[in-house]
Amino acid sequence: MLATSSISEKEQIRSRVPLEDLIRDYNVQLLPSGRGFKALCPFHSEKTPSFHVNVERQTYTCFGCEERGDVFSFVQKFEHVDFPQALELLAQRAGVELSRSFRGARRRQPGEPTAAELYNALQFACDYYHQALLTSPLAQGARDYLASRGIETHSWETFKLGFSPADGSSLISAAKKRQVEAELLEASGLAGRRRGEQRAGRGFYDYFRGRLMFPISNTQGRTVGFGARTLDGDVRKYVNTPKTPIFDKSRLLYGLAQARTDIQQGKRIALCEGYT
Repeated sequence: MLATSSISEKEQIRSRVPLEDLIRDYNVQLLPSGRGFKALCPFHSEKTPSFHVNVERQTYTCFGCEERGDVFSFVQKFEHVDFPQALELLAQRAGVELSRSFRGARRRQPGEPTAAELYNALQFACDYYHQALLTSPLAQGARDYLASRGIETHSWETFKLGFSPADGSSLISAAKKRQVEAELLEASGLAGRRRGEQRAGRGFYDYFRGRLMFPISNTQGRTVGFGARTLDGDVRKYVNTPKTPIFDKSRLLYGLAQARTDIQQGKRIALCEGYT
């Protein structure tokens, strides 16, 4: 990531985050219309599409509620944040490091992984755990537990449920083959390090072991952490990802990314305890 002036940072973000891709990631179904797209407006209820995206200008306009703007204003409106916060969210998405922080945001220290690197490591882990749940013989207990709770396989896919093998090194070994360093797994809350082992690549172990995995997403649907349920009677029924630069459990709602569209359309939300 290269830090540049605030003007060029904004333009870099524009060039790397096409408006139509951003809008699709918020579960808005875009339909081709002329040189752009149209959709049911995500900002008000309607039955006929009046929300239009101009691909050439990278702007949107709703002829129903009169909302209009670009990638920055879309995130501001959708996430209910101000411009500096929208800029930071989009900078993370675009892989652009801002030359100055806003609202007292913590600066990244030398050698500290970028947000993009953390997201990539967590997505790797999410895919790895999910595939283990679907195919590993070791995950039969997890599959049996889900069946006993009436959680069907389509929900496994929707929420990318997973399984972490109990041997304590499976994720680290798989990550090494993909050239994902153990230090990055540690920074992402996916690996721990034994006391006294400070040399690169030494003394690491999988943080989650022998558990049913619930990926936790941010408002953009990116995996930022995990909740992990015991399957063998461990006194710690749930273990969560420790706090990281992109994960703070107190600021997240599990399942919000999947429920966002229905919440907006129905104007109702039900908050429940736990993952299931």
